[in-house]
Amino acid sequence: MNQRIENDTFSGGETTHLNATVGNNGSFAPEGEARSNTDYALGFSSAALELIRAAKESSELRTHLDFLVYPICFNMRHAVELRLKKWWKDLGVLGLKREVKLKQHRDTKVAKDRSLRGKVEPFPTIDEASTHDLSKLWDLVTEYAPVIDSRFSKLLPLLAPYIQDIADIDPTGQTFRYPASNDSQIHLAETPLINIEILELRFTMLFKLFDFQDQITQDMKYEYSWVNTPNQLSYHDLQSISLVLAEYEYQEGNPIAVQAKEVIRDRYGLSAGLYSKTIDAIKCNHYLNHGLNIINKPKHLNAEAIGIIFEVYFDYKHSETETETRIYKPNFEKMVQEIKKQGELRERIFGGLTREQIAESTALLDCYSESKYMEIYDQIVEEHIIDVNRMDEAEFKAYISKYFFGSMMLEKLSLMLLQMNGLDVIQPQIERYRLIDISWYKSFQDRAFNRCYDEFYHFEYSIKQFQAEVISVLSQVKSERLDI
Repeated sequence: MNQRIENDTFSGGETTHLNATVGNNGSFAPEGEARSNTDYALGFSSAALELIRAAKESSELRTHLDFLVYPICFNMRHAVELRLKKWWKDLGVLGLKREVKLKQHRDTKVAKDRSLRGKVEPFPTIDEASTHDLSKLWDLVTEYAPVIDSRFSKLLPLLAPYIQDIADIDPTGQTFRYPASNDSQIHLAETPLINIEILELRFTMLFKLFDFQDQITQDMKYEYSWVNTPNQLSYHDLQSISLVLAEYEYQEGNPIAVQAKEVIRDRYGLSAGLYSKTIDAIKCNHYLNHGLNIINKPKHLNAEAIGIIFEVYFDYKHSETETETRIYKPNFEKMVQEIKKQGELRERIFGGLTREQIAESTALLDCYSESKYMEIYDQIVEEHIIDVNRMDEAEFKAYISKYFFGSMMLEKLSLMLLQMNGLDVIQPQIERYRLIDISWYKSFQDRAFNRCYDEFYHFEYSIKQFQAEVISVLSQVKSERLDI
């Protein structure tokens, strides 16, 4: 095939809207890197489902199910292999923050079988190009994923019946590729029929689970990049333990951590030393230490500074209400008065708060929609302090106007202080301005604690939903295999 024909054939000539980007070209490709196995897996899985649709709808001989079943199953099986390899690669990234736990796991294996001494790595490496055995890949994932993060232990049982089924029928990717093995053994001799509807139903469920697995794995990578926890525990574990602590009432002379010690150590398998480190990690985390009955202080803000912010906010809102009619009938005199009033209020903030206090206030506002990790909060506070200390007076006043007169400013600030259990600085203003009588405060107060656990509750809820779906699918197919 000459170069001109090859280019026309594969590039599509003038029909560039039908060109597919491949290699490291296109929006899905990281610059200078190979595309993710997830991208390839999506293509193979989508192709399999489209072939099922074609087999159901087409009456042509060449698209008869007896012909298409082989590429359908091959594509499905290869998609699963790619997903498992991507998962394993991500586990390697997460494992860098679980070195202690992985070494402990390795040492436990060696203690049980001395012949493994010097032969077992804390986290095994695999050659992707030569490793195609699904059972081997799955065995590695099921062994090491729960060691790295406890969340995987809840997901693995949901995937197991589907992956093991495919691994049993086509362990190395040859069964649906050729009619017989290298030693002339006929493939699928013991699986004479494959029900395409069962196959579609099960595979669709499998890839919903894989999509969820990939999503939470990427979330974990982000979490691990920020959060400092005892090496053996994830932030999810700390959240779970802090919720157990919250079930206990503070008693004079009998701290909550002491009351809950035996229950938590038994439930989570913690040594005495690890339990002590866990409690220390929760104590210093303003998002999680509610359960220990700890009241936190902001880094720079105090009750007086918060009082000034509240005064300015309510003065501004009162002024804003009086000029609302300008939307329908402009009153330039009142608009000028409002600008002047805002300037006066800005001066009160400028003169009444330090730059560090203003920076922490704006950092709290920016953290409103961030993941509730103390490390993110600490970094944003420091970034805001650096920024405001670089500003001249005019820039600094513009910065104040941008943040302190914005929509929902006081609500966001109050909620963040409630979430971080800074009651000593926020509670006096709540009482002074009778916010408990305002609807948004009631809902925010109820929401403040729970927002610290949004990701935790989302994961637990999703697992329960998937458990119900898996049971439903298995009850519909009435079989744990692909054949009938």
